Amino acid sequence: MDFTVVLNDKCNLACEYCCVLDSLNQGNEISEQDVFKFFDWQLPLYPKEKIHTVEFFGGEPTLSWERLKDVMNYLDVEYSDYNIEYRIYTNCIFNNKVRNDRATWDRFEDIICSIDGDFITNQLRTKSEKLHTKSIENYKYLLTTGHAGIAFVLHPETQLEAVYNYFNDMGTRYYHFEIATLWNDNKDNDITLRYLFDTFKFIAENVLLNNVNNPEDFKLFSVPRELLSP
Repeated sequence: MDFTVVLNDKCNLACEYCCVLDSLNQGNEISEQDVFKFFDWQLPLYPKEKIHTVEFFGGEPTLSWERLKDVMNYLDVEYSDYNIEYRIYTNCIFNNKVRNDRATWDRFEDIICSIDGDFITNQLRTKSEKLHTKSIENYKYLLTTGHAGIAFVLHPETQLEAVYNYFNDMGTRYYHFEIATLWNDNKDNDITLRYLFDTFKFIAENVLLNNVNNPEDFKLFSVPRELLSP
């Protein structure tokens, strides 16, 4: 079973395309006790031997780093006989104290870092070159865990090949292609079937064929599940 834990609705960015932009940065947080009660209610409903993935989302989950660790520690102790894995979705803008907490980062099976490309490409997320540089430094560090991958938002102005090459040159092996069908809270982004076709064609030619021709350099990819719905 997959569980998503949203510890807060705070974010240290204000991305122009964010689908929950109006609801972010309200300062709301959920207590550890409420999270504990949720898992005490839900986990016993599922077989222990199955893999249960707990994903930390937001807002920006690293803004609640200590409480995030409290939740992980609680599950490790109270549900030690369950097969629980951890995942985090982060914008990679966090301080050195969080970055240097290697013991916690190594506990994640999956670290998804949301960055759209180089500084120019990333300006729909932040116009601060300092923040962008920080996010790239943090991402490169997380790559050393062996569990980090990149998620980038695609819209009609995205230079897909340039963004892919930018991260590929860093040694990225996992890509999450997020096609922005909505802009901001509820604006149609005019994504056409041709755009979707070209995107999946690029994935097939650059990721799938790479895996066929270079099995020693295997790459993973995913797309939001709603794009696969009829």
